[in-house]
Amino acid sequence: GQVHSLAKLSSARAGQQDLAPLTSFDWSTTSEHKVCTASVDTTITIWDIEHQRKEHQLIGHDKPIYDIAFSKVAHLFASVGAVGS
Repeated sequence: GQVHSLAKLSSARAGQQDLAPLTSFDWSTTSEHKVCTASVDTTITIWDIEHQRKEHQLIGHDKPIYDIAFSKVAHLFASVGAVGS
């Protein structure tokens, strides 16, 4: 089969025109319609893919974020940044 794009989700920060590269992605095991992404622009974005929108976006670290993962507990995630925090 073929893969077809159903939607394009934009995670650009306010004031930015170009999207920063994503460094990590995780799918929630407690909410099947939620995914999170991390980026070199220091943002963490929680997506509601069922409604094709950003649910939350926050600045997670002072430097690029290398990894992100949802917890098995609802509404919790962890991230790792370039400063080791």
